[in-house]
Amino acid sequence: MIGLLISLAVISTLVGVVYFSDATDSPNVVGEILQEAQPAARESAQSAVEAAKDAARALEAASRGESRPVAPATPELGPLTPITIGATAVKASIARTPKERTAGLSGVLELPEDVVKLFVFDVLGPQSIWMKEMLFALDIMWLDKSGVVVHVETNVAPETFPTSFSSPVPALYVIEAQAGFVETHGIKLGAVADLAKVVESNL
Repeated sequence: MIGLLISLAVISTLVGVVYFSDATDSPNVVGEILQEAQPAARESAQSAVEAAKDAARALEAASRGESRPVAPATPELGPLTPITIGATAVKASIARTPKERTAGLSGVLELPEDVVKLFVFDVLGPQSIWMKEMLFALDIMWLDKSGVVVHVETNVAPETFPTSFSSPVPALYVIEAQAGFVETHGIKLGAVADLAKVVESNL
């Protein structure tokens, strides 16, 4: 099923390019058009392939009677890793690289209640966080290398940008959650997050 959908997606894109070239009489013009169109065609074909894969996975999930899609509910968050914060189990979208940490949750439309953004830094430090291009308020938690919560900021609004928030105690991790998370789950200073799966995948 996946192979068939992918093949159809690629063929439909390439046919569009061939049809356009057939409609042009001059060989030189055809060559120029095809040369310019090839990158766009490849990009379009790749997008079509990815869309076909997603559709095929959804069909396969439905055929197995699964009520949830195979991909995460919020695709822009990427793969999700299970962690716990205190006694609360959540799924973490992890930012490890400088590029991922800079992007954070900027532009993300919403954060599910049971999903958090986990920033993994290279060295201990204050780890400044701001609300650039954020669309909703956050609770922000800073954790030391052992996963102990050492600082918390609650209900940080997008309007606070460009003010930055940091921990007075050196931290190695930062967790961003939907505003209200800290109060709802009783997260206090000294609470411990189980980041074993995060540490394992970082080795």
